[in-house]
Amino acid sequence: MKIGKLVFLTLIIISILTACSSNLEDNKIESSNSSIDSNDSEDVESNLIDENKGSSDSSIDSNNKEEVASSSLVDEKKESSNIIIESYDKFFENYDGCFVMYDEISSNYLIYNKEQVDERISPCSTFKILNSLIGLETGVIEGKEHVYKWDGKKYPFESWNQDHTLASAIANSVVWYYERLASEVGVEQMQKYLDMLDYGNKDISGGITKFWLTSSFEVSAREQVDLLYNLYHDNLTFSKENMAIVRDIITLESTDDYILSGKTGTAGYSKIGWFVGTIQRDDKTFYFATNIVADDNATGSKAKEITLEVLKDLELY
Repeated sequence: MKIGKLVFLTLIIISILTACSSNLEDNKIESSNSSIDSNDSEDVESNLIDENKGSSDSSIDSNNKEEVASSSLVDEKKESSNIIIESYDKFFENYDGCFVMYDEISSNYLIYNKEQVDERISPCSTFKILNSLIGLETGVIEGKEHVYKWDGKKYPFESWNQDHTLASAIANSVVWYYERLASEVGVEQMQKYLDMLDYGNKDISGGITKFWLTSSFEVSAREQVDLLYNLYHDNLTFSKENMAIVRDIITLESTDDYILSGKTGTAGYSKIGWFVGTIQRDDKTFYFATNIVADDNATGSKAKEITLEVLKDLELY
């Protein structure tokens, strides 16, 4: 049996046991009471902006371990566990990489490379998810069709050299659109929302138009997953309408079998690559984040490619 299938079956079994346990408890209470493209754009744009910046384990099977998870933004009423996967080296050849996926049914995190999962690094263009939310909530932009006019400056990607809406800007990872959005939000409001969410290291001292581009602001893969979980459960301090807009604009694929959503990100000189998102299948949603680090070719496109291979191994994609 494939390792991925065994892991997925393990998650299902844990989910069933969790549900049974919950039902027993409810009954007890009741009885007693009755490759580089425009999505890797930060690789070029961040260089243009600033060239100087750059408890005890119990075995699940022979390759996996379960442990109590560290604290997170996910439902505090549920006790989460880390299921550690040690067999995904094949997907991360030539990279220092990590993968984390949250299963909301079992309340467990499936993890490859736990140390890196909790290490904070630059989010690159994955920050466009939260940047969009903050822009909408502050009224700086109004809806996914909000247009910013192109200023005529020639950018390295042809898709950037035109007017953009919020929807097209996130689809093409248009850095100038989000720089303008962040500038109009302003330092005070941006800091307010990061503090309110207690997200990442909350440090925007690198500048309002570049703090997320290999600069001062850093976030971990687990924090990315937790933000997505709360976005999809309307648990964030934003209007439901604005959260629905952002969920819509990050949808990548929609088929009869699954819905894949997400955002890539690439750091300057292709040294950090991200892909974060969700996959919905059989009325279940799984929240994931992958990052890779290397001296070269660590791009968002590569992180996405690796993620899809992992999801295929888990028989989710």
